[in-house]
Amino acid sequence: MKVYLETNSVTLVGKAWQVRYLLKKYMQEYETVQDWIEGRQKENVAKPSLEYKK
Repeated sequence: MKVYLETNSVTLVGKAWQVRYLLKKYMQEYETVQDWIEGRQKENVAKPSLEYKK
């Protein structure tokens, strides 16, 4: 599973079940994708077991 976080977008690469699982996980923490992007940029730290490339 790979997560590519850009300034205005997120690209998820993995099997369909992995992408669905990750989206459900982040839905609990963030209301919108924009909130997710802004939150990750502020953290500037990859979550465990995720590969973060900018």
